[in-house]
Amino acid sequence: KYVKFFEDHTLPLTQIEATAIKIMIKLIRKKASLDTYDSVMDWHLRESGLLKPWESVGDSPHFITRQKLLERLKIRYHMAHQYARPKPLILPHCRSKIQVWRKRAQDNVLSLLTDPRWNDDDWSFFGDDPFAIPPENLSYIEDINTGEAFMKTYERLITDPTRQILVSLPLYIDGAVTGQFDKLQVTAMKMSIGLLNRKARDKEYAWRVLGFVTNYAKEDHRGKKMFVESGHIAAHELYCDCTSDEDEVEVDEEDDKAADYHAILSVIMESVKELIEDGMVVDLYYKGKLYKNCELFFFIPFVKCDGDEADKLCCAYRSRGDKVKQLCRYCQCPTDKTDDPKAKYPFKTEPMMKRLYEKGEVEKLRKMSQNCVPNAFHGLRFGLHNDRGVHGACPFELLHAVLLGIFKYSRDCLFEQLGESSQTAKEVNALAQVIGSHLQKQSDRNKPRTKFAQGILKGKLMAKEYTGVMLVIAAMLQTEDGKELLTSARKKDLRQVGRLSDWVLLIETLLQWEAYLNLPRMEKSDVQRLKKKKHQFLLFLIKKVAARNKGMGFKVMKFHAVLHLAQDIEMFGVPMVVDTGSNESHHKTTKIAAKLTQKDVKTFEKQTSDRLDDFHVLELALAELEGRPLADYFEGYWQKSAAKSNEAAPTTGGMMYHVFENEETNEIEFSVRTRMIGRDKVKQDDGLLFYILQVQNV
Repeated sequence: KYVKFFEDHTLPLTQIEATAIKIMIKLIRKKASLDTYDSVMDWHLRESGLLKPWESVGDSPHFITRQKLLERLKIRYHMAHQYARPKPLILPHCRSKIQVWRKRAQDNVLSLLTDPRWNDDDWSFFGDDPFAIPPENLSYIEDINTGEAFMKTYERLITDPTRQILVSLPLYIDGAVTGQFDKLQVTAMKMSIGLLNRKARDKEYAWRVLGFVTNYAKEDHRGKKMFVESGHIAAHELYCDCTSDEDEVEVDEEDDKAADYHAILSVIMESVKELIEDGMVVDLYYKGKLYKNCELFFFIPFVKCDGDEADKLCCAYRSRGDKVKQLCRYCQCPTDKTDDPKAKYPFKTEPMMKRLYEKGEVEKLRKMSQNCVPNAFHGLRFGLHNDRGVHGACPFELLHAVLLGIFKYSRDCLFEQLGESSQTAKEVNALAQVIGSHLQKQSDRNKPRTKFAQGILKGKLMAKEYTGVMLVIAAMLQTEDGKELLTSARKKDLRQVGRLSDWVLLIETLLQWEAYLNLPRMEKSDVQRLKKKKHQFLLFLIKKVAARNKGMGFKVMKFHAVLHLAQDIEMFGVPMVVDTGSNESHHKTTKIAAKLTQKDVKTFEKQTSDRLDDFHVLELALAELEGRPLADYFEGYWQKSAAKSNEAAPTTGGMMYHVFENEETNEIEFSVRTRMIGRDKVKQDDGLLFYILQVQNV
């Protein structure tokens, strides 16, 4: 219907519209405010002679307002009904009345399937056939569709492989802070589809927003209620926003927050539940062939998130103190056994948690460090490979469990054994800074960053930089100065015989392990070895060499999580499939959208969502300007050929020299084209200059 509407009712984009689209996209990328568009268009029209000095920009036939253009584009790209819609909700415990802004999962799937920015290489089908049955006895693990969750679910759901396709719906949730002093943050639940391969899902436009967790403050609502109850005439308009029994329910604060949080998620996930129950029938276009009436079956393989969000989704306690009975959201391992490399305890399952909540077993749940609240994900179809549901579908991932976990602990323990404030620690940090600067080369784009302004101990380091930190430590442990400094430490820890060799073994093993976890494909036999022995050995090595004494030692979740890592790989694919690194980089666009709002808590989620959808509409318009209109779905989107991309002449970058012969002195001279400071002091060999001049004259 949309394609027919497009053909019958739309004309090509005019030059005015095309110009406006390009200007708006540039302003978004430069993080300009919304009213900048009018100013730029005013300047553009006046400089082009299309607007007289006495005329206003609104009088010009060459000007189109931002809002008018977006309204046209929404209709043009089938987006008018896909903007977020509100649903009122009274939170069950704090009794605040809020609006939850959400989108339909069905619209998101359709949008992802028909996005004109995809190429044939972005899809993941066995044997390039959407209806292909997964191969039996795969010897490797790669993307989602090679994991146990997909395989077992396929066996149980797909009865007619000639027309039915199993589609996984990976979810992602995380909060993005929108300003240093701003209490408002954007917490969006997003979804993608497993028909796209891992590299494609790393792109920002592979994800669509399902809904936003509403920002609300219980204290604000209490104050509003008190104002209404005062009888002041100015409070009359607020009456409809306050519930009569607001704030009358008093329960455990943590259960209160968890119940309200899951009430919001339940509203967001309603359309996902409908999508899973009803399925979809679509025409799928792939590699020049249209597959008619494909019946899609859906399931949720996992939710990508950090440790804190995962605990919230599983209704687990978020506290990490030694008073908590169980730190792990996956299994029933007691806190005092969390540092045991051989710990093996029963898993938490959805039927178990659901039964305890329905029976009101508050004390039993408390002993398992679980909140007694209804879970928004109970009843949704997760992978049918087990009955753990969401309690086994919030995998531990590289960014937080390994880089910000094991790697960070290992670095801290090394300096703890040196004495963090000792002179030796300062000298080791200075040496690491020198070594890191020598290891860093601009041309090594595929190597980790090793150059840090304040060394490897001070300053704020990003998660991805901890690989470079470990590399610097490994190099330092092999230098004579490094060995001498480490063995001369005041503390006895590093002066013991063989202690230095132990640290060399640990750091190099960790680097090898991290490199292995980044592989795009793993052999199942290797993963089995990880599961049975290798990870136990690694944890024993960390515990023995690093010997953390701070806080709870290694009785921490990120240490215990390594024991579950191999099983996550078996179920969901290689670690890069569930890694949140690429998703966190997408927060940049979200933050831009959040800054283009009024920062009013009442409208914050709506305006942020609208800005993000505006960005999406403009990207679709840009794709059409580049020759890939959305309505060409059934004919196959135009793709740039590899031959054309290779026709460009090779060029060099960096400093440029212009060599010439001075006609008055007959001497060879040169000038430098660069923005480098001190370019007038650059010198060059006379022989090289003569050679370049000869080449130019040929």
